[in-house]
Amino acid sequence: IMQSSKLPFLVWYRAMFLMSTTKKGFSAKEMQRQLGLKRYEPVWAMVHKLRKAMGNRDERCAMSAAR
Repeated sequence: IMQSSKLPFLVWYRAMFLMSTTKKGFSAKEMQRQLGLKRYEPVWAMVHKLRKAMGNRDERCAMSAAR
C-alpha cells in the first residue's frame, strides 16, 4: 500500500501505530496534525489506504475464526 507514495516510511509507520492503538478513529485532518505534515491530500490518501488494508485484514481474520 506504500507503493508510489512520496511520504517517508517513518510517517507511514507512525500513522499505522496511531491508527492501531486508538480505540476511536482518526480523521485525516487529525492525522495530519499528529504527524506534523503540511499537505492534506497525501495524508488523506494514506489514511484511506490504511483503513482499506485494515478492513481487509479484519475480514480475513473473521473468516478464518468462523471455520
